[in-house]
This record gives sequence, structure tokens and C-alpha cells, in this order.
Amino acid sequence: PISIVQKKGDDTLTYLNKGQYYSIKFLSNPNSVERQELNQKVKTIVHLVLRNQDRKKEHEYWQYWYSQQPNSNIRVFDVDERSCKNVESINEIGCNAVSFTWNSNIGAEIVLRINCLSTEFSSQKGVKGTPLYVQLDTFEDMDSLNPEPADRCYCQIKVSCVRVVCILKFML
Repeated sequence: PISIVQKKGDDTLTYLNKGQYYSIKFLSNPNSVERQELNQKVKTIVHLVLRNQDRKKEHEYWQYWYSQQPNSNIRVFDVDERSCKNVESINEIGCNAVSFTWNSNIGAEIVLRINCLSTEFSSQKGVKGTPLYVQLDTFEDMDSLNPEPADRCYCQIKVSCVRVVCILKFML
């Protein structure tokens, strides 16, 4: 769910539960004159990023997070390929990114779950946490050596741990 209260000028903030699957839908644009081809394949990269950090600092944060995991196969986020729709060629392209292709005239849906909390990037207790962002870069020219994204969007996320709350009733 998107936060109801946001400060003017702040990035959009969405609250997610760690380990729960969420879908991202990519809608077609039937009114676009530029996309007249019936089979307009585009490539999208989904990144989980720590915006407003220099690359070196961001790399240190990711290294720290991975060093704290009990299993080296744990990913920052997972894609549920069976639940995705109209998506082809899902590939891991980094520790925090996947790419896939889809037809922009049809639309697509990718289903993922986040496996980290923003507070897991520091050894200090009581720290507010590092802002996490889901960033989507879509490329129309997939053959170019240095393509620029045709579209880039992002959303700040706060990932919380699902806690089971037990309510005990005492009878007098």
C-alpha cells in the first residue's frame, strides 16, 4: 500500500512485507504513434537500489548485507517466474537486478518479493535504516552498445518484517 501521508517533494513511498510476493504491472500504450509495430519487444531492468548513495558506498552496503546472510544463495529479491505474465528471458544481471523482455503493445506483469529490510545494511542498532528503491529502466533499442533507457521510474519502499502477534485472553 502507498503511504497516505507524504511530505511535498518526497518520493512516493510504498510499504511492503519482507518475503511476500508483489506484482508490478507494465501497461501497453495503444495510443502511442511511436509503437506501431505489432511485436515491439522492449527490455526492462528491475533494480533494488540505495538511491542518494555514491556507488562505492552502495557497494559496501550490499557487501555488508550479503555477509550477514546465512546462505550465499539468498538473493536481495526473488522473481516468481511461474506467476509472471507476458514476460520472456528473465536473467539475473547483478546482485540486485534482473532483466526481462516483454511486448510493449501487450503489457506484462512481473512478480517479486523483497528479502531484505532497510535496517539490515548497518551493524548499528537503532538506526533508522537506508532508503530502498525499486527502480525500473526500460530500453527500446536493445541492440545498442550503450543504450539509454526510454523510460525510468522508481518508488521508495519500506520493507517491514511480518510479526505474528499473539493475543492472550485471561479468564478470571
